[in-house]
Amino acid sequence: MGVLNSLKQTINFYMAHFVFVDYLAVMWVLLVFLVVLFLVIIMMIKRPLLASFILIANICFVVFGLIYTHKLVDENLRKRELIVDKITQLNFSDTLIADLNLTNLSKKPFKYCRIKLKFVNEENNKIKHFIKSAKPFRTQTHTIEEPIDVNQTKTIRLIINDFRPINYTTKVSSECF
Repeated sequence: MGVLNSLKQTINFYMAHFVFVDYLAVMWVLLVFLVVLFLVIIMMIKRPLLASFILIANICFVVFGLIYTHKLVDENLRKRELIVDKITQLNFSDTLIADLNLTNLSKKPFKYCRIKLKFVNEENNKIKHFIKSAKPFRTQTHTIEEPIDVNQTKTIRLIINDFRPINYTTKVSSECF
C-alpha cells in the first residue's frame, strides 16, 4: 500500500503544480506512444517478432520520455541553484541541522518549492552505492509556499531530530513551480 500511496501523492503533486508546457510535453510523449502502438498493431499481422520488439521499445520510450521531458522542461524553464551551505551534527543531541541556499535563476518567480534532503549510507562498492542511493535510509522534505522572486536567494534551515548516523552522504534536490 505504501508504494501506491507514494505514487498517488506524486501524481497529485504534479497535477497541482504543472503548467501548460509540462502538460504539452507529457501529451507529446503519449501521442508518440499511441502512434507507434497503432503501427505495432498493424505490423502484428505480417511481422509479429518485429512488432513485439517495437512494442517493448515503445514502452521503454514512454517511461524514459516522461522522465526526460520533465527534466528538460524543469532545467530550461525553472532554473535554480540549490547549495548545501552547512550541515552540523549537534554533539549532545541526536539532531542534525542543514543550512541550504535556494536561488531562483529562472525568468519567472517561483510560487512553490519542494526540497528533498536524502541521506544514503556510504559504500566503497559502486554497485552497492548505486543501489543504496536509490533507496535512502532517511528523507527529509521541506516545502516553501511563499514566492521566490527572480535572482532571489532563500536561506532554508532544516532541523532533523532523532538522527545520528555514522557513515553517510547527503543528496539534495528541489522542484519549483
